Amino acid sequence: MLDPCARQVYLEQLMPPEGCSLDLALACTYSLDLITLLLAPLAMSFCDVDGKEAALAQPLVVAEAVRHAADKVMVFCHRGRITVPQSSTTLYSYLEPIVIQSRSRRGGSFHPKVWLLRFSHSSGQALYRLICLSRNMTFDRSWDVSVCLEGEVNHGRVRGYSGNRPLRDFVRSLPGFAADEVPERVHENIRLMADEVGRVPEWERPDGFDELEFCPSGIPGYPGLSVPEKPTRVFAMSPFLTEQTVTSLCSAGRGNVLVSTLDALDGLSPGAFSALAANTDVYTLSDWSQGEGEDSQSACGLHAKAYLVENGGSVELMAGSANATHRAFSGANVEFMVKLYGRRYKAGIAKIIGTREQPTQFATLLQPYLRSETRDADTKRKELEAVLEAVREALVNSDMWITVTADEDGSFRMRVESASSFELPADVRCACRPVTVHPSRLADARPLVSLGSVEFGGLDAASLTSFMAFELSLSACEVQSAIGFVLNLETEGMPEDRHAAVLRGLIRDEDSFISYVKMLLSDGLDAPATVGEGFQIATGWGTDAAMSSWRDSSLLEPLVRAYSREPEKIEHIERLLDDLKCSAGEDDVVPPAFTAVWATLKEADSAKETRS
Repeated sequence: MLDPCARQVYLEQLMPPEGCSLDLALACTYSLDLITLLLAPLAMSFCDVDGKEAALAQPLVVAEAVRHAADKVMVFCHRGRITVPQSSTTLYSYLEPIVIQSRSRRGGSFHPKVWLLRFSHSSGQALYRLICLSRNMTFDRSWDVSVCLEGEVNHGRVRGYSGNRPLRDFVRSLPGFAADEVPERVHENIRLMADEVGRVPEWERPDGFDELEFCPSGIPGYPGLSVPEKPTRVFAMSPFLTEQTVTSLCSAGRGNVLVSTLDALDGLSPGAFSALAANTDVYTLSDWSQGEGEDSQSACGLHAKAYLVENGGSVELMAGSANATHRAFSGANVEFMVKLYGRRYKAGIAKIIGTREQPTQFATLLQPYLRSETRDADTKRKELEAVLEAVREALVNSDMWITVTADEDGSFRMRVESASSFELPADVRCACRPVTVHPSRLADARPLVSLGSVEFGGLDAASLTSFMAFELSLSACEVQSAIGFVLNLETEGMPEDRHAAVLRGLIRDEDSFISYVKMLLSDGLDAPATVGEGFQIATGWGTDAAMSSWRDSSLLEPLVRAYSREPEKIEHIERLLDDLKCSAGEDDVVPPAFTAVWATLKEADSAKETRS
């Protein structure tokens, strides 16, 4: 348990089971990285995502995966916590309808880290996978924990099972936390998923545990997380702490274990730490466990949240999004945890850290915390960060929107406006830009705080987006602090063919068009179709001159095979052609031979429908 050698790659957990395909995906996260979200549909399409750089080097593959997933994926994130992407790409515009900015209704944060995936088997059976995480949807390399559960829907069951009610209620509650209007598509998908997860009779549990419980917090009817009463022993792991919560968790029992970060532990008062240390061994991650060597892929830092409580021979393990803080446990934040029940000899604290003589692999990552009253708390940096966070909050809560207008030369202009004003400290630098354009186009955003506007002109249709990046910075006493975030703003005047223009920017010539169609005809987005030796055109297809001239084409065999056996692939190609027709220059990228072959296919399809 908590074995660092049994690590799972985040995106690998999204891949469909053998024989299944993705129907719907619901995700919750506090912070969100747009590049991570771009790559998630690749994993859902059986693609092996071997690093973001390698994936982004194949924009056609990414584009198709995201286009295919646009109606299936819903991501709820805390408003103002979308990170500024390091690279600019027009593909971000496909993510706009997927991202739903959210907030807690109780003054805290929207903080759950959950994936709920609906897969359908070729037999028609619906399978759900729940991934309860400690990490956000980012490329953060911190140590984290996850609980992955799977279960099949009992379609013959009318009412849900009582044990699933907290999960059902959590899913149902999500649209109520949205900061903006939620599309009806999302409401419909949420209703379906909430109903079906309620009718999963049994979830496959991790080894060592006999029962499980879903523990949402901060949603209607679920005010907070409970602190165990008089446990025998407690193991707590959290990167953030508040004194009252962590001392309550570890107030009882002997030989308790706390794993946290230097910043969090240094922030405890001397009295609170003394009370804690009386019955608790306190640890941080060792230097070597935080990727300080040459291996840049090593995990670095702590982001895991897990609490294991022993009561005699029984244990309960709670893992998920909640830190050992007042906001997390009181219900001010929206959180989601999974609680697992088992026996101490199978899943107790000894299974996590072992003994002095025989420590576990996890224990080797730890080092005792040495309190230092002289350690620099970096007070000035924290003061600057607090100022910038206040500005972030004011911008997030301001009523901003984007208006798009067309110029006479065919380019477009984006104007960002705000209906709210606030006082911006004079020494704070505030700039913004659309995420689809180069950072060199950052513009001064100070007019937005005084009911003014910021304009970006000379944009092509593919560069238009509702994602606006903001960058804030402040310097004082030779200390500098900076933060960045993205807002998904309401837009007016967005051209209808914008996504067609994005696609047209990727498919620039006949070769890239053929590559895209090959990908659509393949068995997986990462496995281009090939043609076998000695292929013979089926009877009835060889009279057309264009078809005959294409006898050796690598597209002909898979195209004919898809027409007869896999009509969904033909539908994908038809959607591609429709999208390209919306954009100028279609004739430049679609080979005439393909047009003729496609016309023959459609004629045959019409004739088949007439006969039937």
